[in-house]
Amino acid sequence: MTVECPHCHAINPDDTLWCKACNKKISSELLVYSQDVKLPPYSIKPEKEKITFQHKTISPSKRMFRTLLYLLIFAIVFVILIVVVLFFSPLQANLSFSLIGTTSFHDDYGFHGSWLNTTDGWAFTITPLQDFKMTARVLFIEYYSKSSLPYRPINSFSPVDVVLGIDDIVENPEEYPYRITSSYDREVRWYIDGSPTAYQYFLSHTGNHHIIPHNEEVYSYLIHTLQIDDVITIEGTLVNLYGIKGEQYYRWETDTSIGNYPCEIILVEKITRA
Repeated sequence: MTVECPHCHAINPDDTLWCKACNKKISSELLVYSQDVKLPPYSIKPEKEKITFQHKTISPSKRMFRTLLYLLIFAIVFVILIVVVLFFSPLQANLSFSLIGTTSFHDDYGFHGSWLNTTDGWAFTITPLQDFKMTARVLFIEYYSKSSLPYRPINSFSPVDVVLGIDDIVENPEEYPYRITSSYDREVRWYIDGSPTAYQYFLSHTGNHHIIPHNEEVYSYLIHTLQIDDVITIEGTLVNLYGIKGEQYYRWETDTSIGNYPCEIILVEKITRA
């Protein structure tokens, strides 16, 4: 240990009372340093910044604007939901038939509100496309039931396919000597003896029509009265059907004009002999 002279700053032993360099008395208040210990630099820790929260007062005009904005957003969402529901609803007010109420005249299916339900667990929504009315000659009839093979859920409620011919085929059937060559799984093939003109006319004026009876009178007429070569008038609606049973789905979509390869699906309200 050493002591520093306050006059000449000479270093003296710690027990020295008089400076050996300047011969002056060293003060009794000695400044003693250790040669082995270094003093750490002086540091000041910065104070942590204090975070203060200020409550902002919203003016009545801004509060009103915000409320109106929320109401506008809610109204837009509500309108979008209504449009979606109406778009996908199987009911359209401008068409002639109604699925309101419950109709069950057959053991295999029935109409319940806007649904067509089968007894084997299928539920179909019906989407009407356009009104249908046609006077035509019956060229071929094929019957189906829920036990028909191959299995299709539509066989439960569409028991009859009818090949129909319109216009000159109604008036002059002898000009179109056709014959059915095969029918299987809702498809019908035919052959016609005659000129290319007769073939093209027959092709564009005939079609296979899948019939869904909407009431007991139509069902009874199809099963017990309808015959090949009858001229009938059919009234109803062209429809699409979308079915679900558990994790199974089935889509059945109609054509909208006769003479194409796809067939018309008709929810029939009335059949009369012309």
